This record gives sequence, C-alpha cells and structure tokens, in this order.
Amino acid sequence: MTASADRRVPRTSVRVRAGLAAGLVLGLTAGLTVASWTDAELSRATFTASSFGIQTNLAGGGYTAATTVSGTVNGIYPGGAASYVALRVKTTASSVAGTVRLSSAANTTDLLAPALRYRIVQSSASCTSTVFTGSPIFVVGDATTYQLVSAALAPTAPISVAAAGGTEAAYCIELSVIPGSAQASYQGKSATVSWTVTGASS
Repeated sequence: MTASADRRVPRTSVRVRAGLAAGLVLGLTAGLTVASWTDAELSRATFTASSFGIQTNLAGGGYTAATTVSGTVNGIYPGGAASYVALRVKTTASSVAGTVRLSSAANTTDLLAPALRYRIVQSSASCTSTVFTGSPIFVVGDATTYQLVSAALAPTAPISVAAAGGTEAAYCIELSVIPGSAQASYQGKSATVSWTVTGASS
C-alpha cells in the first residue's frame, strides 16, 4: 500500500518571551538604557502519513482485507457455458481514496491452464452473461477477444475507489474453456487462476 502526506497539517504555535538581560536590576537610575524585550516565534508542523488499505469480496463471500482470497469453479468443459465470478474491491473504513488495478502472472504449470480463457468487465450488476452484452466497459478482452490464463496480464486501467469504503470497483469475470480444446487431454485436470489487485492512494 502507498501512503501520502495528509494535507490537513495540524499547526502548533509556541510563543516564547525573553526576560530582562541577566544581572539587570529593576529601579536603576532613570535614563539608563536597558536590554530590549524580545519576542520569538517557534512554529512546529506535524505531518501524519495517511492510511490506505483495500479489501476484496470474491463471489459474494463478504469483504475481507486478507492477503489472499480464493474461490472454486467446477464443471466447465469445451463447448459448455462459461462460469461467472464477481470481484468487488473497496477501501477500508479508515482509508483515503485511491485506485485499483488487476494483473496476473502467466500460468505455465497447471495442466488445465492452456485450455482456459477469460474476459472481465466493469459492472456492479449481478455477474452473469448479461453484463457482457450490449456496450459493457471491458477491463480485459472485448466482445470477441479473450485473455489466456497461460499468458501474463499487464496491469489494467485504474478504477477509482472512494475513501472509507465508499464507491467500490466492481468486476465481473467470465471464465471458459477455449473452443476445440481436446477433452481427452484436459478432462479432470485443474488450474489455479490468480489475479493480483494492486491499490494506490490518490
């Protein structure tokens, strides 16, 4: 998480007044010049780093600030219906506003990874195939193209999240098997699809 300086800077002013010069006795002969009074100002500013934190909600499981959040998708197959997973991200209660991005590393080890693809749209509606029709805001892929699980995903465009758990970033992920994938090769295999959510304060 990135911390930024709070612009609301508390200011404390301390006034210090000096007394008469050392050794000076009050009541000296009239006309004797005495040390002048002095007035010094000491200003101190306290800078406090702001707090920024995000929390995620995967597949409606409730918000958590845990480092890793996981879910399970079962029963996908070539030619079958895609699976849909909602991902919501917002700031914590004490956080300033910021932005979030998604990214992922290439999966070149899991046996099912080469057969999987996905698209992601920005939508706060129920995460179903419906939100991919019409003119959705695509975060990854578009109406005809997909991201391969076996390939790395560069950080997506930032989406704003409000301070103190306000306006969230809402993603809908569509995961499916690439058409034509050989069932004999991938049947019963599994893969872990991971996305990294990176937040930055604004």
